[in-house]
Order: sequence, then C-alpha cells, then structure tokens
Amino acid sequence: MSSHTSSIAARAATAAPPTLLEAFATSAAQLRHFGIPRIRVVGLSEGYTQADYEKQRNRPDGKDMETLLQESTLRGPHGALGAASHRVQSEEEASAAVQANVDVPIVTEQEFMHKFVFHSRPCVILDAIASWPAMQKWREDRHVFDLDHQLPLEPERDSDEDADEEDEEGDDKHPSTKEKVEASGRVGEANVADAVLAPKKVTVALTPNGRADAATRVTYSTAAVPAEDAEAVYAGVEAQKHAVMLPSAGIVDADETVRCEKIFMYAAEMRMTLPQLYGLLQRSPLFPPAHPIEIDMRSYADKAQAPAIAYAQLQNNCLNTEYTHLHVDIGTNVERFGCRVFDKEAVEAANVWFGIPASVSSMHQDWVENLYSVVRGVKEFVMIPPWEGPFIPKPEIPAAAFAIDEAQSVVDHADDTAQGWSIQFKQYPVKDGTTVPWMDFDITGADVEEDAEGVAHTELKQRLFEKHCETSALWAAPMNEDDAQAAAESEAAGKRLHPLVAYVHPGETLYLPAMWLHRVAQHADSKDMQARAMHHAAVAAAAADKSKHAPTTEPQLPLIAAVNYWYDMSFNNPSVVMLREFGLLL
Repeated sequence: MSSHTSSIAARAATAAPPTLLEAFATSAAQLRHFGIPRIRVVGLSEGYTQADYEKQRNRPDGKDMETLLQESTLRGPHGALGAASHRVQSEEEASAAVQANVDVPIVTEQEFMHKFVFHSRPCVILDAIASWPAMQKWREDRHVFDLDHQLPLEPERDSDEDADEEDEEGDDKHPSTKEKVEASGRVGEANVADAVLAPKKVTVALTPNGRADAATRVTYSTAAVPAEDAEAVYAGVEAQKHAVMLPSAGIVDADETVRCEKIFMYAAEMRMTLPQLYGLLQRSPLFPPAHPIEIDMRSYADKAQAPAIAYAQLQNNCLNTEYTHLHVDIGTNVERFGCRVFDKEAVEAANVWFGIPASVSSMHQDWVENLYSVVRGVKEFVMIPPWEGPFIPKPEIPAAAFAIDEAQSVVDHADDTAQGWSIQFKQYPVKDGTTVPWMDFDITGADVEEDAEGVAHTELKQRLFEKHCETSALWAAPMNEDDAQAAAESEAAGKRLHPLVAYVHPGETLYLPAMWLHRVAQHADSKDMQARAMHHAAVAAAAADKSKHAPTTEPQLPLIAAVNYWYDMSFNNPSVVMLREFGLLL
C-alpha cells in the first residue's frame, strides 16, 4: 500500500462519520448555496424538443447538465441568489433574460424524475403554460370576475342544505377539514330540479389581517363575549386546559377581562358572486397590517381598524367544483405531466387561487407533490427542507374563527359588486372546542434573501422562548424569563435551519416536493402595477385640470392568479423512505 493510500485510510479511520442531522445540514446548505434551479422540460416547456435537448448535451464547452443546474442558481458577486431566488420587479426583463440565456438546463421527463422527484428537490419550470389561454384572458379583470355577466345561471344552494351537509360530518372534525370544504362546493342532486337559478357563487375567505389558518397571538376582552358563547370561548375545564396564554405586558386591565392567547385562527367564509368578490378585492387593503400574526380584536369595533381582506383560496379541487367555467382557459399539459412523473392515474386535486398582496399563507406542510403554475402576479415561496421540519415548533393550540358580526355588518346580496357592503368582525375568537397542531414560525422572502440562516435562527429562538414560557406556566414554580431565554438559546443551537426562497413569475411553474415546509406570500407583477400607476395618474390629472375626464372604471386589480395540482406522495420515493426510517415524517 502506498504512503498516500495509507494516509487516506488513517484519516478515514480516525474521523468520526457525520451524524444524520449533520448530513442533512450539509445537504441543505448545498441547496441554499445553489438556490432553486430554473429548468425547461422536453415536451412540457413550450417550443423545446428532444432536438434542443440533444443540442445542449453536445455543447462545445462540454458542460454537463449538473454544471448547468449549478450555474443557473449560483450566487452573484454580491451574494444575491440566482433568478429563481431573487425578486425581479420587471417580469418582461426577467423573461427576456431567460430567453437569451441558452444555459437554462433542458431535461427530459426521466431526468426530471431522477434529479428532482427522487431527490425531493424543488425547481422552477419555464414555459410550461405559455400556450394557456389564461395567460392572456386572466390579465383582464372583466373576464376573471365575469363583470359583463357572460356566465350562465346556476342552481342556487340554500343555507339549509349547507347545514345538513355539516351535520352529516359529525362533531369530531375540524371545520376546515377537506370534507367540509368539498361539501361546500356541491349542490344536492335531488334539489337541482327545484333550485332557483342564480349567478355563479364561489366560496371566499375573509380575514381582518390577511392570515387564514395561522398560529396567531390574539388579544381580546372577555366582556365582548356573549353569555351563550362564554363557556366555549374562555371558560370551562377543556378551554382552560388547552388555552395557550401569553404575557399581557403593557395592557391596562383593571377589570381583568383582557386575555392574550395563541390561537389557530381560520377565516370567516362567505359565498358570493364573482363580481362581488371583485368588489371586495378592490376595497381590500393592498398590504397586510404591520404585525399580522399579533392582533388586538378589541379594535374591531372600528371597521376601519379591521377591513375585510378577501382571498379565493378554497383549495381541495375547487377548479373542478366551483370554477369549472375556467377549464377552457387552462391547458391540460401540466396536469398530465404530473400524472406521468409522479406515476398517478389522476390528479388528487386541482385548485385555483385569486388574491392580492395582503393575503399570506402561513408556514405549513402538505403530503402531496405540488405543481404550482402562476398566471398573473408573483408568488413568493419560503421553503424549508422536510428533514428540518422537526425543528420547527408545532404547538397544539385552540382553533377559532374570525366571525362576521351580522348585526353590525351590511351585506346586500343583491348588490352586484358589493359596493355598499360593510363587513365588521366579531371582537372575540369564535372557538369550536378543538385544538390544532400548527407550525409557529414566520419569516419572509426578504428575510431569507438578506440572511437566511441568521433570521431563521432568531425566529426559532423567539418561538422556543415562547414555548418554554408557556410550558413552565403549568409548573408549580414557573421558569423565569432569563432561564427560558437560556433554554431557548441552548435548544436552538442544535437546530440549524436552511430556508430557501423562490419567486415564481407569470408563466412559471414551481415544483414543490411533498413534505417541504412552505410559507406563501404574493406580490403584484409589473404589468398590473404599471396599469394602476397610469390609472391613478389619470385621476390626478383630471382633478388638476377640469377639462380632462377622469377614468370611469376601477383601477386594475393587483391580482395574483394561479393554478396548482396536487398528487398523492409516493411512499416508495427514496427520500420518503429515508425520512420514514429515521422517524422524521411529521
């Protein structure tokens, strides 16, 4: 044996093998370094064929596909991430740059399965929906929201039918479960013949803070709770056992009626016509409040302090239940591609999403493979690898809803575009007696771009500090804040997180592997922002010069519109098998 070989063997014998978590951390760090690849797929990306693939494989410089994948996401000279991990304000500029870049990797379906599906690696696919009619039609608010009333009338579902469907579910299910949502989109077949025809209605989520289904720090006064609801909201053995109380420093509470709790808050839901949804979106705040997961419901007595933020986010196959009229705008190529690469006979669910920048989906995890196509606007995905999921605090917290105070609200369903609607939320969380385990972690795409690991570490320490304070509150001798902080520091030190961010622009499709944790925000794209700026300029010009006519239409919505497809995850996937073997499936 040569001396060189002997030295290698000696080092191998003395060096401790990496632990499982160390290996995961190394893998995550590499993903972070290279970002989210942008690729094209033969047969899926419009205009790219096997001939283009072969041409790229036979490049004069000899670069192979893995090199191209790495180069497409390498950090720039100032530490900025690659295009898929960097928010480009002008989608036209981004598109032109991509088109001019011949180095965007082209892969076959088989390579996509091997490089991305089997390795649980996210990526952004270019040009997959370039030929969808929606890419042009959905730029027009009049088309998306049927402002010209072109859609045929449909049988109207009454409230009694809704109640019957909810009763059939039993009392042991959470109100936001898949079964309830699916039921909300059905019309009883036996009643169709006798039903009254009315304009199409869809289910819309309404919140005062833009957060539906999120761990929220809620301040409210028990004095606002009606006597008939008091037992469920804050009294009783079960309510006390599951309540997660928070410090109420700085709150004047002479009557001891103010409570601060951590609660899983889900949205109020209302069925309305598409033009009414349009009207609510026009009057929704453009951006969420400064601290959307910290709310004081005592302020909801003033409607101006709690405007209704609307989001069409029904999910659970809503494209095939409430939005069937949009099928003509959507190609089937992405759905069929998913069936092939995930080895499924059919898609589990197809969903559409219509919202504005004020709405954000909190950090969560889905046990489905996800192909997410953005038609209009920009989606911001903050992602954390599934093997780091166990590090994220996931407390069991009471569930409650934002509820509409019908006595104080004005909702005229005959009002075509909801111009006269005035929605007021109740000043307390309407609990349902259940608890929900939910991820309590919130960082933004801007945070990740600035300092991913540092910001994630700071957020984790804060959430762990809360956890230790909440847990010790149950002890005979609660932990003081200094000890809780020290415990959080110690626990966070061994739980390094490596978040990624991807900005998905119009015409792009994100592949989000099953079990990846993700938080989804959204931004208006450059076309809508330019249209809004021109509208506002015309209004200002007309105000300054009476000879000019002000626009007679509403400004273009800062709309974010998307279609996504869910496929059942495969428990034969090597990544899933590994996570299951080591007990890391959440």
